[in-house]
Amino acid sequence: MPRAPGALLGPYEILAPLGAGGMGEVYKAHDTRLDRIVAIKISRQQFSHRFEREARAVAALNHPNVCQIYDVGPDYLVMEYVEGTPIAPVDTPRKLLDIAVQLSDGLAAAHAARIVHRDLKPDNILITREGRVKILDFGLARTEAAIGSDDPTVKVMLTDPGTTLGTIAYMSPEQARGEADLSAQSDQFSLGLVLYELAARKRAFRRGSAVETMTAIIRDEADPLPATVPTPLRWIVERLLAKEPAERYDSTRDLYRELRQARDRLSESAASGTVQALPLKPRRRWPGLAAVAFAAAVILLTGARWLWPQPAAPRWSAVQVGGPEIAMYPRLSPDGHLLAFQAMVDGATQVAVMKPESGNWNVLTRRRDLGTVDFVSWSPDGGTLYFSRHTVVPRGIFSIPFLGGEEHLVLENASNPAALPDGTLLGVRINQQRRFQLFRFWPETGKLQDLPVEVADRGPRTNPVQTSRDGRRAFVFGSIAGTSGGKPWLIEVDLAKASARPVAATGLNYADLRNFTISPDGASVIVAVRAKALFRIARIPLDGLGALQELFTVTSDVAALNAGADGSLVLNLQDRPMDVMSLAASGGQPQKLVGIPPSPGWGTVVTLPDGRAVANAGVSGRARLLAVGRGKDATPLINTLEETDAPMTEVAGNRIAFAIGPAPLQTLALADTSNGRIVGRISPGKGSIESLSASPDGQTLYFTAGGSVWSVASGGGDARRICAGDVVVAKPAGATLVVARAESSQKRLFEVPSAGGAEREIPLDPRFPVLRLSAGSIRGDDQMLVSLEMADSWFNPLGLLDLKSGRVTRLAGDGVSDIGSAAWTRDGQIVYSRKGVVSTFWKFTPEGK
Repeated sequence: MPRAPGALLGPYEILAPLGAGGMGEVYKAHDTRLDRIVAIKISRQQFSHRFEREARAVAALNHPNVCQIYDVGPDYLVMEYVEGTPIAPVDTPRKLLDIAVQLSDGLAAAHAARIVHRDLKPDNILITREGRVKILDFGLARTEAAIGSDDPTVKVMLTDPGTTLGTIAYMSPEQARGEADLSAQSDQFSLGLVLYELAARKRAFRRGSAVETMTAIIRDEADPLPATVPTPLRWIVERLLAKEPAERYDSTRDLYRELRQARDRLSESAASGTVQALPLKPRRRWPGLAAVAFAAAVILLTGARWLWPQPAAPRWSAVQVGGPEIAMYPRLSPDGHLLAFQAMVDGATQVAVMKPESGNWNVLTRRRDLGTVDFVSWSPDGGTLYFSRHTVVPRGIFSIPFLGGEEHLVLENASNPAALPDGTLLGVRINQQRRFQLFRFWPETGKLQDLPVEVADRGPRTNPVQTSRDGRRAFVFGSIAGTSGGKPWLIEVDLAKASARPVAATGLNYADLRNFTISPDGASVIVAVRAKALFRIARIPLDGLGALQELFTVTSDVAALNAGADGSLVLNLQDRPMDVMSLAASGGQPQKLVGIPPSPGWGTVVTLPDGRAVANAGVSGRARLLAVGRGKDATPLINTLEETDAPMTEVAGNRIAFAIGPAPLQTLALADTSNGRIVGRISPGKGSIESLSASPDGQTLYFTAGGSVWSVASGGGDARRICAGDVVVAKPAGATLVVARAESSQKRLFEVPSAGGAEREIPLDPRFPVLRLSAGSIRGDDQMLVSLEMADSWFNPLGLLDLKSGRVTRLAGDGVSDIGSAAWTRDGQIVYSRKGVVSTFWKFTPEGK
C-alpha cells in the first residue's frame, strides 16, 4: 500500500514518493533520530533473516561512488538520499572518462568485498550537482562465493539457476544465459554497455524484442565506436564487451587504473590542444593527431607505468571473514595464519580459533560457571591462548593449549592478559584505590610488579593490553599513575625501566579514540578514532615526528583491530542497536517505546514527572540527551550545540542534571526540562564524573569521581567528600545513599548516610551479581532496579533488588541483548534501555597486497 507523506515507518517519516519498481516503492524520508534525509525502498514482501544479514553485509561497503545502505527493516531498506540527475551522454572525452573512472572505482570496491551488482544500468547511476557518480541499488547484488568455500555466509542473494535478472539491454552474456555463478566480470560487461551508450549515444545491442536482444548479447559483436572516441577508451570498452569473462579484466581495480591513466593523459593532451570534443550529434571526423596521440599514450601507459608513480596512499578493499553469527575481539596469531576470538555460544562467550582463509572455526573452552570470556591473547610461540573471565569484576587469567584441552587458572582476580617472550604476563587488576592497575606477573615464582599505569575503564571489554613483538614495550589506554583526575591517553610503557609516557600525535583527540593495535614492525600504532558518525582508521608514527595518517573510514564502531604482517588489518565492526523499553512492575511482556541511536557506553535512562523518559544517545557521532514519550519519536531535550551525556539524574523543580561537553566529562549542567534551557553549570574539579544522583528536594547533587562519593549544592559551590565509592544513587527518603564499590574479587553495596557516617552493607545473593546501578532506580519501599551479570551469559538481564534483605528477582532479559539501566516512573512502571549486538570480522587489505 502506498505510504502518504507524514506516515511513520519506524523512526523514518515519509516525505514524498520517488518512484516504484518490481521490488516495491521508493520514498524520500526523514530520519528523525539522526535528523537527515534518506531514501527508503519498501518491499512488497517481508525480508527473510538471511536477506537482512546479507543487506547488512552490503551496508558495510563504504565508498564515495556507491550509494550507502544505512539500515534494514522487516520489509524496507534505508539508503543514502542522492540528489542528482540520471547519467547521460556528455560533450567531451574528459567528462566521459571521469564518469568511467568513478564508476570503475565504485565497482572495484564492491568487487573487492566480493559483491556483484548484477543490475548495472543508466537508471541505477546518478550524477550529483558536484559531479560525483553514485551507483544505486545493490538490491540485486550477491556476494561472490569464495573458491572452494561452502560457507553460506559468503553468498548474498543467490538466485536459482535459469533465472534471469536485471534489465535485459545491460546483461552480460553469462547473465543472459541464466547462469547463477556471476563474477565481477559480469558487472564489467554491463559497465562496457553503459560506457558504449554514453560514447555512441545508442545502445550496443538494441533489437526488436527481448529474446532478440538477449541473443545479440550472447552472439553478436557491437558496432565499432565512433572514431571521435579516444582510442584508449575504445580499446577498454572493446575488452569489457568480450563475450568470454576470462577475456575481460582479471581485476576491476586494474580496469580502474587504466581508465584513470587514460583520463590523466587526456588532461595533459587537452592542455596542448590535441583533444577534440565528442559531438552532440554523430558526424564524420578524421581522427588525425588525437588518435595517434592517444595510441602512443596507451603504449606508454601499458608498457612503462613506472614512468608515472602511483599515489603513496593506497586504496583499501574489504572482505568479511567467516565465523559464528556473533564474533568479537579477534587476535591474530604470531604467524598471522590463525585468528583467536570470542565466539557467542548459547548466549555466553567462549574462546574460539579460526582460519581466516576458509572461515572454519572451532570452540576451545566450554565452562559456563566461571564467567564470560574476554581479552583473548596468544603466547609468543602460538602454542597457548591466554584469556580472562569476568562477572562484575575480573575473575582471573586462564590459559588453554591451542590444540585444545582443559583451561587452567593462571592468576585470580586479574584480566587483560598479554604474554611476553620471556614467559611473563602483563595484566590488569583492581588495586587498593579501586582503580584498574597494569601489572607484570612471573608465573614460575608468583612475583607481581605494579606498573605506573591506571587502565581506563571504557565500558564493556574494550581496552586490551597490546605489546610489541620484541616484548620491550606495552601499550594501553589509560593514565600515568597519580594523575587519574586527568584525561586518559594512549600510554606507552617501557617494560625494562617500568616507566610510562603518553603517545603523542598531532590531530588526535584522545576522547574519540576507540581502539588501537601495534604494527608488526613496532614503528607505529594503528588507531580507530570516532569522527562524528564515522570511524577513521589511522596510523600514529612512534618516532614522535609525524601527524595522524588516515588510512580509511568505516561506518560501524571498531570494537577491535589487529595488524597482519602482510599489511592487512582485521577489524571487529560492531553495532549496538538501542531501544527504550517499558515494563509493568508486575511483570509481563516488555513494550518497545522507541529505537534510538546507541550511546558509546551502556545506555542510561531517567524518568521525568511529566511522563517522559530521557536517554543518552549518539547522534551523528555526538552525545545527545533525547526525550522519549510513549507513541512519539525521540527528540533532543537540551537546547545546546554542546555534547550532553550521562551520567544524569532528574532534579526536583522540573530540572535535569547531566554531564556536558566532551570527554572526560568533568562538568555538570542543570536544565529546565520544560524548555531545554540550561540554568546552571558546576565544575567540581574532582576528575571524570562517573555517576550522578540528586536529593529528593533537589538542593544537593551526589556524584562519584576518582573513587570517592561527593556532594555539591545544585546551585554550585565546593564539593564535599562523603565516602569511598564508584557509583551512588540517592534513596527517595533523602537521608541515605546506596553506594557501590568494586573490590578485587567482588562488587559490594552499602547504605551510607547522605551526610556521612556509619555504613550498612547490603547483603547480596551471589547467584545474581549486581552489575550496574543508576539514578531513579530506587522505589519508596526500598525496591531497586539493577542490571545483573550472570556467570553463564554475556548478556545482562534486569533484576529487582530488595535493599533490606538483598533478595534479587529477575524481571526481564531476552538472552540476546543487554539491559543498560532502568528507572521507575511516577505511576510505578519501569523504563529501561536495551542494547543488542551485531558483531562481525572484516579483513581490509591495501591496494597491491
